[in-house]
Amino acid sequence: MKQQNKKTQNNNKDIIFKIQNLKVFFEINDGFFKKKILKAVNDVSLEIKKNEILCIVGESGCGKTTLGKSILNIYKPTSGNMFFHDKNIKELKPKEIKELKSKIQMIFQDSFSSLDPFMTIKDSIAEPLDIHKKCKSKKDKEEQILKLLNIVGLSNELLLKHPSELSGGQAQRVNIARSLSLNPELIVCDEPTSALDVSVQAQIINTFLDLRNKLNLTYVFITHNLLLVKYIADRIVVMYLGKIIEIANSSELFKNPLHPYTQLLINSILEPEVTKNNKKINNNILINDDFPSPFNVPSGCPFRTRCSKSRKECETILPELKEIKKNHYVACIFVEK
Repeated sequence: MKQQNKKTQNNNKDIIFKIQNLKVFFEINDGFFKKKILKAVNDVSLEIKKNEILCIVGESGCGKTTLGKSILNIYKPTSGNMFFHDKNIKELKPKEIKELKSKIQMIFQDSFSSLDPFMTIKDSIAEPLDIHKKCKSKKDKEEQILKLLNIVGLSNELLLKHPSELSGGQAQRVNIARSLSLNPELIVCDEPTSALDVSVQAQIINTFLDLRNKLNLTYVFITHNLLLVKYIADRIVVMYLGKIIEIANSSELFKNPLHPYTQLLINSILEPEVTKNNKKINNNILINDDFPSPFNVPSGCPFRTRCSKSRKECETILPELKEIKKNHYVACIFVEK
């Protein structure tokens, strides 16, 4: 895979998207006429910088996909605010919401289920162009479709084919072309390569990196793949049971993970060179491998029931996300001390 251009990213500090105290709760019926509240995203604040690759990591059920879909306005906030270029999304009019949807796009994990099996590739790419009336004429639309195919490295010969006739990598490139058709500024990628073969994953990631530099795109990557994160991320957000527990630049996080949960995640990568202060990170972090129910989040620190460092005060104190060192934020009372 190609090395990304870190210099370009680091020189651009503009905030493209801001999240303030976001809560996204779901009311779930458990089948016995009892309703439970799932706090999928619980008081999250975050800033996304223009032209950066921000990776959100954590175990299944941590809330990262819900956060991604909230950015796209798929899920409505229970409370809190989100701003796109300083415009509060809650206050936008229907016409402005439609424009917002063209500026923020999403690429999903399953490349084939994202495409209509009965539509040709040409029609699939044309669909968002038609909905948002982006083309002045039929000729203009055909030129746009060919241009998009070329940008994502697909042959014109695929235009009249259907998704079932494509490989997984080709289908995902079609999804990328669809997302680019509206000239977005921000693209949320939810495990976009996990269903692909390793060699194809590398090709798709290289495509993402090339497009980031060519089109000045901003990415939010949602993934379990920490090796991928280590390679592509500018900044990393670690989530656990609906909360952000650590944020840092990629190099800083892998060299100096401060939260016990982040240390656990990095320890899961079987790479002997991952160190902290030139010493191997202590493996004695986890005392309980059972992930708590998101319907019954532990009091105090949500990670305390699995943490070997947990003490009595962890049962009652909910750690705040604080800047421990420049651009490195952690929610752990022992790190604060």
